[in-house]
Amino acid sequence: LSTQSTWGPHVHYNLKVQPDRLQMGPCVDCQNSDENWICLKCYQCRCSRYVSAHAHQLFDKTRYGPTPVDSVDPEADGHCMALSWSDLSVWCYTCENYVKHDLLFPILQRAEAIKFPNHQQPSIASSQTQIFITGFVYSPLTEKHCADTTRHYESPARTEKILCTLSEMCILSKCKTLHSRQANKNELLLVHTEEYVEKLLKSAVDPEVRESMKREDVYINEYSAEAALNACGGLLELVSAVCRGEIKNGFALTRPPGHHCKRGEAGGFCLLNNIAIATEFAKQRFGLTKIFIFDFDVHHGNGVQEIFYEDSSVLYISIHRQGQAAGDYSEEGLHTNVGKDKGRGFNINIPIPYREGIEPFGDADYLALMDSLVLPIATAFDPQLVLVCAGYDAAKGDPTGGQNLTPTGYATITSQLMKLANGRLVMSLEGGYLLSIIGSCVAETIQTLMGSAVKTTIGTRITTDTLILVSKLRQYYSKHWLCLKDEEDLSNVDENGDEDE
Repeated sequence: LSTQSTWGPHVHYNLKVQPDRLQMGPCVDCQNSDENWICLKCYQCRCSRYVSAHAHQLFDKTRYGPTPVDSVDPEADGHCMALSWSDLSVWCYTCENYVKHDLLFPILQRAEAIKFPNHQQPSIASSQTQIFITGFVYSPLTEKHCADTTRHYESPARTEKILCTLSEMCILSKCKTLHSRQANKNELLLVHTEEYVEKLLKSAVDPEVRESMKREDVYINEYSAEAALNACGGLLELVSAVCRGEIKNGFALTRPPGHHCKRGEAGGFCLLNNIAIATEFAKQRFGLTKIFIFDFDVHHGNGVQEIFYEDSSVLYISIHRQGQAAGDYSEEGLHTNVGKDKGRGFNINIPIPYREGIEPFGDADYLALMDSLVLPIATAFDPQLVLVCAGYDAAKGDPTGGQNLTPTGYATITSQLMKLANGRLVMSLEGGYLLSIIGSCVAETIQTLMGSAVKTTIGTRITTDTLILVSKLRQYYSKHWLCLKDEEDLSNVDENGDEDE
């Protein structure tokens, strides 16, 4: 199963296959029960005499261009594949070749269980590792959310590139792939206003509503609501699996992103605040009382901040650039915004200076911020679950970021977060727009979640600006977190003082 074929046309197609619908049966055309194949689109059985014509007919109806974005038919599913009940092989009738790939594991596992219900010996599927510590969720329906122009940064090409990279590196077969679902209205209302939820749902059928929701930083089409609901629902399924102990951690390949969406307003490419909904979902469904949200997207998660600004059960820490561009949310991302009332001290902003003359922050700088600020505060908070707004736009070369993080840097950050909450960690894709690097960034992140050793960060140094920032923020946040105080300062704290941690 590790053998790779030309996988581009098959990625989206295969992830839509539902293994539970596989059933053995006679040929629907001639009732022959020998040497039958099952079409992985319609799930009908046909013998060798009829299956080829059927497959080519389906492909003619759903023909792909060079990429899924170029498809004439939005329902197109790529090349047509069929599973042989004789030897449990998969044949592509367009490529005229066998398709061997790790993504086929769930399909083969189900087919083998049907054909050999009492089989006890390892074979095609059961020879694979059955114990998963990392979950993965993705819905192809999210690809229908796309802008009028193919040049938009937040495009289906992002997840297409990530999926291809994960497939080429044989990563997905080592994860527990979960089925996505639509988040329901009650789940959305955990954080969003009813007025906003109704507007989003109506956008699927009402062009005027869609026009009213569009902004300079928000696009929306007739499929966007469906995409957002499935992205959010998939994340909730992943959080549920971690909270139930079925897996240790997981990664949700979500589109559209979410951390800029406020209670009643879309923003920054975001239509639903996925992480915020997942946080309230975990609190209410599983009774969690302390959740840590870490945001390493290069842009401040102003939506997450707004939703939990007065909530002491949620610690939100964001490392983001502090610039003058509209997407920087400079006023909201100031370090002085620490929360309000019961939530005071539980909103931690770590703004990276971003202006002419300031050297971009790289791996060593981010790790210094992790060691000196993020991890001490998060450890003192002692969360039951860690949720991550995983934006990869601080990667070197990203057109929207201006920073110098590498895939290894992201992997190291992930390994540090795994030390919290007994390793219960769920990451959800946010930004990241450089197609040449986003696949590698996500791949190394997931490999780290699976337990792979992190490579040593090479050729980086801590900048002077980082040292200044660390000193400034440790002093400022020590008013709320005693773990940041120096020993000399701790000795001067009155036993009944106002310092709170």
